[in-house]
Amino acid sequence: MNQNGFKKERPRSTLGQIGSYLTIGLELALFLLAFIFIGRYLDSRLGTEPWLLLAGALLGFLAGFYNLIKTLSRLSESEKKKKERHS
Repeated sequence: MNQNGFKKERPRSTLGQIGSYLTIGLELALFLLAFIFIGRYLDSRLGTEPWLLLAGALLGFLAGFYNLIKTLSRLSESEKKKKERHS
């Protein structure tokens, strides 16, 4: 622990660093698939085929892309802080 009572940050392994970036594509795909399945289900229940499927695909893509930007921004800030501490 440091003087502020927080645990010292240990350097992450290479695999841990790579893992953060590898999950981005998986998250995008999962958002897209989840919204597609929701749209498809609603289409079958409401008889609006294919409109809710298309809306679900669009919403899934937008939600996944928003999450991608948010995650990349967070990782970028983390890398900047590391570089500032080591300089």
